Amino acid sequence: MLKLFIVDGYLWIHRSYHASVQAGLTSEAGEPTGATHIFITSLLRLLREQEPDLLCVAMEGGGKTFRHTLSSEYKANRSIPADDFTIQRKRIEEILDAMNIPMLRVAGFEADDIIGTVARYAREDGIDVVICSKDKDMLQLVDDGIQVFYAKTDEYVNVVNVIEKVGVSPDKFIDCLALQGDAADNILGVPGIGAKTAAKLINEYGSITNLVKHISELKPKRQEALREHIHRLEVNKMLVTIDCKVPVEIDYYSFMMDGYDEDKLRDIFVELGFNQLLIRLGLDEGYKNGTKSTK
Repeated sequence: MLKLFIVDGYLWIHRSYHASVQAGLTSEAGEPTGATHIFITSLLRLLREQEPDLLCVAMEGGGKTFRHTLSSEYKANRSIPADDFTIQRKRIEEILDAMNIPMLRVAGFEADDIIGTVARYAREDGIDVVICSKDKDMLQLVDDGIQVFYAKTDEYVNVVNVIEKVGVSPDKFIDCLALQGDAADNILGVPGIGAKTAAKLINEYGSITNLVKHISELKPKRQEALREHIHRLEVNKMLVTIDCKVPVEIDYYSFMMDGYDEDKLRDIFVELGFNQLLIRLGLDEGYKNGTKSTK
């Protein structure tokens, strides 16, 4: 059976950037390169060690999404990306293009929604799916034939692993997130209800809807907190639920990565000073010390 790997490009770029800040690596021309190098090195390791049959990278579509309409506070805590981040994001996209790796984006939708949509459709088409992301929201997508992969630790997460990690099955994880909130996306949960308590309550009552019906059974303080913030829960659940019906074009043939544009990729790596990557991919012939030879 074919196996499709979907890389969370948005998250991978951000994590690569934050991991590279201290190093301050630049090209000879002064262009920041640390995040670009970490991202591409991680991607090549994934290709080499996991050997996916199909691969695509999900990107942010840009612009406001339905979640911003639901809540003006959604992701309001996010800062404007620094210049060196934007420069490297564009470089990474340029390299992915040279590697003939499809980047999927749809205006008005987040990378999470694209991942969810592609994963569900691919599974329906009989393809095994591996989501390459450390974003906990992805756990709600785990199902028979859909796993999450943590590239840094080479860990695969299936349905059993989700229960071990968060205390509930994937289909109940959305309710947990709605209860506990998500600081990263500025989604406020119910005060006093963290991850463990949320899992305990959802396991006991099955859902937020049933929990609210039995609110009188809770301890007085928890009952008071839930009553006071009950208005958040319905919106929270919509905010944390991944939209699996994004109008994204899915072309499995393009996911097969039919070779790199070697000339284009070579020129980019030389410009950035990625000499070891040139050698690793066998693109160093005709170059010496970063200079093209005409001999």
